[in-house]
Amino acid sequence: MSLKTGIVKDCRYLRHETGPYHPESPRRLEALYKMLEDPDMKGKFTEIEPRHATHEEIGMIHQPSYIEMVARTAGKAHTSLDPDTETSAESYDVARLAIGGFCNAIDSVSRGEINNAFAFVRPPGHHAEAGRAAPSINQVKPFWPVF
Repeated sequence: MSLKTGIVKDCRYLRHETGPYHPESPRRLEALYKMLEDPDMKGKFTEIEPRHATHEEIGMIHQPSYIEMVARTAGKAHTSLDPDTETSAESYDVARLAIGGFCNAIDSVSRGEINNAFAFVRPPGHHAEAGRAAPSINQVKPFWPVF
């Protein structure tokens, strides 16, 4: 049996809404998912089931106060975490699913079930820090002297 590339994908990732003008939109994954369903892609990857990450797993990266703050956004139509980071009613649940899917991908590679993996998930979380969302330009202190 030859090992393959694993992928994490789930239509629930489309439920993280950022508004019509934000560049990180569900359309990004819709296009990728459509491509992955093409008959030419059949058999070229192994699907990895996502799961919801535990608070302990999330706590390996984020501070408990930040996790709880984001958890309190669940069920709310819209919350701004900073000028560039928004949540919707299902964002917290979907974020837990994204983290759990990513963890499952890592575990599959570590166990040798697949050679490598790609997680097609949202929200991406790549700007988040341990205790806050992505800093905006106004929150970042310049590294050059201000006169």
